[in-house]
Amino acid sequence: MRNGSFCLLISLLLTGPVRGESSGIPAFLQPGQDYVMKFAGPSPFEKSVRISVGTDQAERNGGRRTKQLAIEVFTIVSRAGGSWVLVEHPKEIDDATKWNAKRVAMASLTPQSIAALQSTEDGRARLEQLRARASVEIETSRTWVNVDHVVTIRKVPIEPSQSDSPGLKDGSQ
Repeated sequence: MRNGSFCLLISLLLTGPVRGESSGIPAFLQPGQDYVMKFAGPSPFEKSVRISVGTDQAERNGGRRTKQLAIEVFTIVSRAGGSWVLVEHPKEIDDATKWNAKRVAMASLTPQSIAALQSTEDGRARLEQLRARASVEIETSRTWVNVDHVVTIRKVPIEPSQSDSPGLKDGSQ
């Protein structure tokens, strides 16, 4: 019975929902726009990496910890039939943190926010930070994604502090 359940799970991951038909692409997904997407189960857009930590406590424990890298922001390139969308993302998962920070910074640089930030000294410093993050060059790739396997899709937060995702809060991770 366990093997049968495992095969059913694999089949569902590869073919989509049990109901036998795709739910289609949500109408709000528009080409050229960025969205935060969370996938059901393991995703090819995430990985764990071991990092060295320089504290005495960490050195006694082997000096290593793990960090989760996850591409969370995707640019919709085009919509296809059924529930498939072509998304743009960094070519290398190691660029996930820079990519997420870049896309949040780009979303934050609206005419209204720029005008508000330019009115104070702290705001001008923040604006400089946002522009620096938004200008980072990252090599990209494109992948077809079945949105039936995406748990949540939402617009990119305008400010990282508005996010519940650690990967979007601070581009310096």
